[in-house]
Amino acid sequence: MGGSTGDDGGGSQSTSAADSATDDDGGPTLDLGGTSTGRGFYMTDFPLAEDPISEGGAWTAISSPWLRIRTGDGLAQADAYVSGYNDNYAHLQGFGPDVEITATVYVAGPPPYGEILLLARMADTATENRGYEYLYDADGSVQLMRWNGGFGDFTPMGGESFNPGPLQDFDQLRLRVQGNTITASHRRPPDDWVEVGQSVDDTWADGEPGMGFFVRDEGQTIEGIGLRDYMVEEI
Repeated sequence: MGGSTGDDGGGSQSTSAADSATDDDGGPTLDLGGTSTGRGFYMTDFPLAEDPISEGGAWTAISSPWLRIRTGDGLAQADAYVSGYNDNYAHLQGFGPDVEITATVYVAGPPPYGEILLLARMADTATENRGYEYLYDADGSVQLMRWNGGFGDFTPMGGESFNPGPLQDFDQLRLRVQGNTITASHRRPPDDWVEVGQSVDDTWADGEPGMGFFVRDEGQTIEGIGLRDYMVEEI
């Protein structure tokens, strides 16, 4: 939520979140998308062309006026430009409240890009949408937010501690939610993970992991920002 400018500093290709994950249970590959072990684990590198994303019913989004997420060519991206706070979003189903989410960034072309969102404890109805958000604006600013349910109703939670700078292609983002503690991290391979913010909040005790985007039709392009992969595991 918010959006501003960013800078594409290049970046070297590295092992993606999905490529680096191990499936100890040898779980099956779903016919329509990601891999699940049936024990609170899911990963995908978005192999299908879908609008909105489904991957065999793994992903859902039902709230209006919030927008949707499309996939194709190994990327997840916004399906339309925002016109306010109607972020593009989707969430998985069937997870417990405590999860760790890891995703690999895609950025291309000149800035500005927009925002990438990692979402946790999401729950939606036809007209409401709530949960927690790790917002990384491609210009380098980071925020931890709480979605309160109603359209445009959100609360900055604070706790941001480090600004890693503008996003680069193949950067990785991580959101860990355990108990009432929400922790956001960033990694630029081959470097180690760096915590960029942590907040404590007791509002939402359940809900699902998800992802989102916020791209304005004001010099930004929905083709220039996305996710290459997404992995979540219960903790």
